Amino acid sequence: CVATSSFFSLIQGPPGTGKTTTLLGLLTVLLLSGKGRGDDQDATDSRAQGSDRSGSESRGQHVLLCAPSNAAVDEVAMRLKDGLAVRGRSQKYLPKVVRIGAKGQMRADVWEAVGLDRMVEKRVAKEEAEDARARKEGQQGMQQLEAEV
Repeated sequence: CVATSSFFSLIQGPPGTGKTTTLLGLLTVLLLSGKGRGDDQDATDSRAQGSDRSGSESRGQHVLLCAPSNAAVDEVAMRLKDGLAVRGRSQKYLPKVVRIGAKGQMRADVWEAVGLDRMVEKRVAKEEAEDARARKEGQQGMQQLEAEV
């Protein structure tokens, strides 16, 4: 059963009836609709499998996905992270995925791959490592200058 309005869609049914598959199909169409991106060709090519997720792609659609269980959200989040099939499955569209929630309520693989807090931790650690490397290089440069003088 699907109920829709201009801003809300509800998909419900018993287990094994294709709700997740249907949802992924709808997300593929929505995310590749070209609204605010140019044509479908550009949208597909800019995020084709193997492309850099952190690249400077044009901004696309934003989707908030909610489900009655954490397990359902985790399943969809990981399938989205793995990519959406486009062009007869010969290519994959790799949307940016962020899973919001408490660490204890997410599967470990979801937390590591797309958990918001984990993404922030990784980003902070990367920036701290870059800062430490830059400080070390600066100190080495100063030591070389002192040795030359």
